[in-house]
Amino acid sequence: MRDLTELKELLNPEGIVDGRILAAQTTFYEYCKLMNPKFYRDDRPYQRDLCDTLQGIFEGRLINPKTGEAYRNLMINLPPRHGKSYTLTLFVQWCMGRRNETRVISVSYNDILAGRFARNVRDGIDADKLDSKVPIFHDVFPSTRVKQGDAAAQLWSLEGQFFNYLATGFGGTITGIGCSMGIIDDPIKNDQEAFNDRVLDEQWSWYTDTFLSRIEEGGMQILVMTRWSTKDLCGRLLESEDGDDWFVFCRRACLDESRGTMLCPALLSFKSYQKKRRLTSAEIADANYQQEPVDIKGKLYTSFRTYTDIPRDEEGKPAFGEIISYTDTADTGADDLVSIVAGVYEGEGYILDVLMTDAPM
Repeated sequence: MRDLTELKELLNPEGIVDGRILAAQTTFYEYCKLMNPKFYRDDRPYQRDLCDTLQGIFEGRLINPKTGEAYRNLMINLPPRHGKSYTLTLFVQWCMGRRNETRVISVSYNDILAGRFARNVRDGIDADKLDSKVPIFHDVFPSTRVKQGDAAAQLWSLEGQFFNYLATGFGGTITGIGCSMGIIDDPIKNDQEAFNDRVLDEQWSWYTDTFLSRIEEGGMQILVMTRWSTKDLCGRLLESEDGDDWFVFCRRACLDESRGTMLCPALLSFKSYQKKRRLTSAEIADANYQQEPVDIKGKLYTSFRTYTDIPRDEEGKPAFGEIISYTDTADTGADDLVSIVAGVYEGEGYILDVLMTDAPM
């Protein structure tokens, strides 16, 4: 049964319950449309997909087919200006409205961005009604309010709760506080950092040694970032033993280059996309808009199998059926000559030797 006081607040002057508000209370996508109908529209289907994915993980309804258990970890890779961070701020509001005990730790590249994210969540919950025709958070969740006197931009609580939100820059101190929802939003500043092994190693160490320990049992993680490198957080997590525990929501800006089909033409048209590509290096454009890590662009092979010993017969002799060699000469240009020797066993090549030289032919 819905609380009588809360129900009265949903009634318009004619005493009719607003169906949009009831829908927003139970469906995150409807909440987004109610809060910003100009941005969230049914003709932008990726928005509904993203909202449904977030809600599905929050409610434990998105099942991992490999484990049969509910996903608790989500990666979001979207092009710039497609509302990923904005959607996350609305999502945190909605979750706190649904469950006041939701505790969030959000991490951004630095304290300034982290504070901005936290402030947007807090101010959305605490907004005052200025126009009777414009819905606000309290129209949907009238009993959820920010605790007065405990509403600093980066650390605040809801009424009746000890702690609800902490925001910090990457590498910041978060000891002594646990959360039911951990959010990492764009931890990499630019492409220079994306290819700096020291920076990537430091981020990985802070994630494993500090951030991960703050996630409470059954808590959810949300990682939002551009796919710059296979060594970034997304890449390392997907390559780890627990890689299958992550649900990946990835959308490319351009779905079909030959036809000019875009993910959302209203937000990024094919004409604008082409212009941005002309003004941006191909590698950076592919990372930003197509979610293609720069360090795998143009690779002939994405990975190699390794071995500790060559195949041998019962007598311990090499069991290769043949020995082959491929040589890439360097008669012009500045590159080197490379010659690779391999043994072939059951259709697979085992590299035995590699010669690289800048000596003339």
